[in-house]
Amino acid sequence: MKKTFNLKFDGSIHDKNKSQLPTYSGVYLVYRGTYNSQTNTFTCKEIIYIGQADDINDRHKNHEKHDVFLGECKQGEVVFYSYAEVDKSDLDRVENALVYKMRPTLNDKLTQSFPYDETTIVSSGSCALLNKNFTLQRKD
Repeated sequence: MKKTFNLKFDGSIHDKNKSQLPTYSGVYLVYRGTYNSQTNTFTCKEIIYIGQADDINDRHKNHEKHDVFLGECKQGEVVFYSYAEVDKSDLDRVENALVYKMRPTLNDKLTQSFPYDETTIVSSGSCALLNKNFTLQRKD
């Protein structure tokens, strides 16, 4: 069934403050970039990973790729996260759409196929470098 998802990405959280990530179900973007402590702003260099979780906060307490995320950063860069709430029943479809479209460096799955009916993603908020509005067709 054809479906549109409106994703509102809430602010960005520095890796050192990841305990403040929300506890709702959703998708998250992992960025590498620079942080300006005087203006409390991030400058995004690259989306390095896209994931999903039933509880985003819990997922990042001991994420198995955390050290890999840090290893992607160049000198002076940090890891930070942006996130959007998604109903648990739609997590797989939304994550697959984002990964398939963006193909982040550290995502080794979901990049070659999209086994869902027509899916439109409309994103807003803190989602720099993300294609904000796109539609995918099934590609098995």
